[in-house]
Amino acid sequence: IEHSMTTSPAAAKQKSAFTPNIRQFIIVGNPNVGKSVIFGLLANKYVTVSNYPGTTVTVTKGWMELPEGPIPLIDTPGVNNLTPNSEEEVVTRDIILSSQACDKVIQVLDTKNLKRGLFLTIQLSEMKSCAILALNMWDEAKLRGYELNIKKLEEIFGVPCVPTVAIQKKGVYDLKKHECRHFSYKIQYHEAIESALAKLSKLLPPSGISLRAQGLMVLSGDETFTGSLREKVSEEVFRRIMEIREQAEHMLNRDLRRAIDNARMAEAERISKLVLKQTQQPRIRRLWNGLERMTTHSFGGFVILCGILFFMHYFVGVLGAG
Repeated sequence: IEHSMTTSPAAAKQKSAFTPNIRQFIIVGNPNVGKSVIFGLLANKYVTVSNYPGTTVTVTKGWMELPEGPIPLIDTPGVNNLTPNSEEEVVTRDIILSSQACDKVIQVLDTKNLKRGLFLTIQLSEMKSCAILALNMWDEAKLRGYELNIKKLEEIFGVPCVPTVAIQKKGVYDLKKHECRHFSYKIQYHEAIESALAKLSKLLPPSGISLRAQGLMVLSGDETFTGSLREKVSEEVFRRIMEIREQAEHMLNRDLRRAIDNARMAEAERISKLVLKQTQQPRIRRLWNGLERMTTHSFGGFVILCGILFFMHYFVGVLGAG
């Protein structure tokens, strides 16, 4: 790991495992995980910033240099879910939906807050995306005493995982050297959901993502997806699709979207606990935790507040005024 993080840009350009038929790279991730920093390092300095068609959401496009030649690189808006709740999530989901088998996804995760990123990883896995995981903020995770079992994480999802520190340019250029692989992980949902997915797979049209992922979007009640789906299938087929969703919700006797999201979140938490351990708590962290307990205590916090106010009054009203 340490060796891969210190590889120079020149060495990273010597040879790439990617094949020449790659159409484009798509960078996805949660907000504030260093996604745009990695994009800036991988892309040429000349980039195109424009609104996604029909929206006010900004999408940045550039080119990544590989031995085979420059490959388009897209920086999508930061999202927390691919079942959209916002315009940004709709745009990112649509970019992935319009992708092809030769497109590659680079997901950027915050290593110290792995569970949040894995919720998105699970959805990409259900889409059977060809991907690589960039475990960013690796240095911050180390400072907090975290140890991540990268090999175990790769075994679970079946895709390469690369530790990176984007602001220090560590590990970023290694993303060019690793071959993207298709996700091999799948959640087993409630019997009613699995039964509905089996029925829907026979009715849904093929696209850039798996039929299972499309079925989960339908069951989640994603109106932006079902709206476009209605234009691709006959009215009779669409009515049958909606009937299957209603039957599944009736059998489950609860909101399907909440059930699916809860299952994903529980699985993200389980995997996070399995691969990420806090082996030691650094001294500075222990001191900070102690200070936090003191300042939030009902009595100790009041005493500290009085001390701070007295110091400010003395500093400004006595020293400053004098």
